[in-house]
Order: sequence, then C-alpha cells, then structure tokens
Amino acid sequence: MSHLREFRKRITWIFIIIILGIAAATPFSSEIFSFLAQPVLPYLQANHTQFITLGLMEGWSVYMQAAILGGVLISSPFWLYHIWAFTAPALEQREKHTVLLTTFFA
Repeated sequence: MSHLREFRKRITWIFIIIILGIAAATPFSSEIFSFLAQPVLPYLQANHTQFITLGLMEGWSVYMQAAILGGVLISSPFWLYHIWAFTAPALEQREKHTVLLTTFFA
C-alpha cells in the first residue's frame, strides 16, 4: 500500500506544479498565442483574412489554451522529475540507463 500513497503524493505534486505553471504563463498568454500563430500569419495576410471567433467564449478560450500549453511546458522539468522519481525504483540499472540515454537524445 505504500506505493499507492507514494503515487497519490506524486500525482498531487504534479497537479500543483502544473497549476502553478499555468498561473505563471497566464500573463503571457497573448505572447504565447502570437508565437504559435506566426506560421499561419503569412497565409492569412496573403488572402486578406484574419482570425475570427465563432463562439462567445472562443476568444477567451484560445488565450486560456495558450496559457495551459505554456504552463505545462514551463513546469515539465518538475513533473517529469516526479514521474521519474516514482518509476525509477522499479527499474533495473540497465533499464534506467536506457531510459536516461533515450531521454537525453530525444
């Protein structure tokens, strides 16, 4: 049962870390959206079109999705550590080496 307590503790920390990452990325959501929209902008400008919103909350939703993406990416080293700290004790030395080598070259 101790592994279930450990799992619950790690999941709780991962949830808290991702929420903090989203909170840190929310003020920069417009910059994140602008960065993500850069590949599409030349095509929109060539056709004299622009982004449109089809729903009432869609404009807000796009910026929140950008904040969520930024928060998950910002917090990824921390939640990846917690995943590794939970799974590493179950791996043999050779398996740990393979995972670390694959992660390094990924």
